Amino acid sequence: MRILRKESSDILVVASPTENARMGDYLIVSDKDERSLILQIYDENYLDVSGIEEEVAREEVLFSSTQGVTEDPADVGTISKEIRDMRLLQCKARGSIEHGRYSPRNDWIPSRTASKVSKLSVNELLDLVGRPGERFIKLGRTGSRNSQFSIPAESLDGRVTIITGRKESGKSHLAKMLVRGLVQQGAYSIVFDLNDEYGSVGLKGDGSATEIAKKVEVRRPGRNLKFSLAGAGLRAITSLLQHSLDMTGTSIREFIRIWEAMEAKHELGMTSLATTSSSGAATSSSETRSTPGSTLSRTPGYSTKARRETPTPATTTRSSRSSRPIPMGGRLSSRSRGPLRSTEG
Repeated sequence: MRILRKESSDILVVASPTENARMGDYLIVSDKDERSLILQIYDENYLDVSGIEEEVAREEVLFSSTQGVTEDPADVGTISKEIRDMRLLQCKARGSIEHGRYSPRNDWIPSRTASKVSKLSVNELLDLVGRPGERFIKLGRTGSRNSQFSIPAESLDGRVTIITGRKESGKSHLAKMLVRGLVQQGAYSIVFDLNDEYGSVGLKGDGSATEIAKKVEVRRPGRNLKFSLAGAGLRAITSLLQHSLDMTGTSIREFIRIWEAMEAKHELGMTSLATTSSSGAATSSSETRSTPGSTLSRTPGYSTKARRETPTPATTTRSSRSSRPIPMGGRLSSRSRGPLRSTEG
């Protein structure tokens, strides 16, 4: 293999038909200096040599018209076939090795005459780049060399891992292998299994148990997966009400008031929440009735009408929070107080 030319960010490499280099493989270009360039093949085409298509067409015509003539003393046909099958590998530079250390820089061009291009296995690449860790997850074999491929479990710790690929390309299978490998290495893994795919992660293909079968515990909502209100927390519950159930800000403020009241009494639970909510609704309903000194009725969708009796100094009072009069015996609803608390989660 030889470097042919550089086009923009692509490096084009010429490869003979006998060289087993395919899309996705890595190449290393060793220069005369103590540095090497790492390439990855992303596409391949036939080498476009001037006049090659005309020669192919001419040979096909001659072969079909003179069948039986196979003598080629100078072996010109073999050389011609080699040239026609030459491939052009389109590569991207992925980094360089300088003085034995990996660097993401690729701002230099190796020599076309003095450089040497060879195939680089994934494990060789990882050894050059340096993969920290002592616990490796075996994922399978890769490439034409059929070499073992594994990744360090430490590389998944505290990081976001994204698996991409086309439909039915093996994304879910790879995710299960990673989960199984993490459990084998003693890590804790929590999977939100919406489609019930990971329940068999501790089983073999024939249904028999693996060495991690006893470490896999499947929990199902409503059966053996339950959360208490205190365990979930106010922030998570209000976020659920606001973003999933589209609860209004007024209702959320009232819910927060009820929650804090129950928490102060150490009665935080679903039963207490239902009882308190019911009594609160009943209290709100009773407050719409007639009270001495003033009658106020509000109905959604209608205008507010008020009929005042003869006012006396003892019938109304003013709150420091509001300028409107409050009927005697009534109270200012907490739903009208304060801003909506942040519930981003």
